[in-house]
Amino acid sequence: MKFDDPKHLFPAFGLYVSDFGRLVTHRPIVSSLMKWGKMTEAQARAYLTPGHDPAIVVEAQDRYSLTKAFANFPISVELNAASVKAYDSTVGKGDQAQFVTLSGRRVARVGVEMLSALILGHLRVFSPDDDDRVFSRAVLRVTAFENEVYGDLTIPPGTTW
Repeated sequence: MKFDDPKHLFPAFGLYVSDFGRLVTHRPIVSSLMKWGKMTEAQARAYLTPGHDPAIVVEAQDRYSLTKAFANFPISVELNAASVKAYDSTVGKGDQAQFVTLSGRRVARVGVEMLSALILGHLRVFSPDDDDRVFSRAVLRVTAFENEVYGDLTIPPGTTW
């Protein structure tokens, strides 16, 4: 994935996107992207590679919609500005910037959203199964991916969005 931030509005998030590329060697993530996103290993690794499409577009919260977040895939995916700002303002350490896994580990909310967008976009554009273009069915595949990778995701106790 790639992220262009010429105005330097989200410097911590920009570094996160660069570091996100380390997932290219994380076998459980790559395998789950292949399984639930119906992509080849080469496709999964390419999406995770820094500087490779899709480009990340930060969309204002009042204009963001999950159903359109991947409409321009594989060229770009949209992320909610609120998620990106929450990550950037706390360098990923604030409760609003995290999910908690079943094992109690904290993960970046925006990273989960990035992986979800990859799955939803890939299914919409490349899946040979017409059912995968039905949004509610594709979301079930994202949920299965999240359960397989993280066990379960919740927001930290006492966090409001």
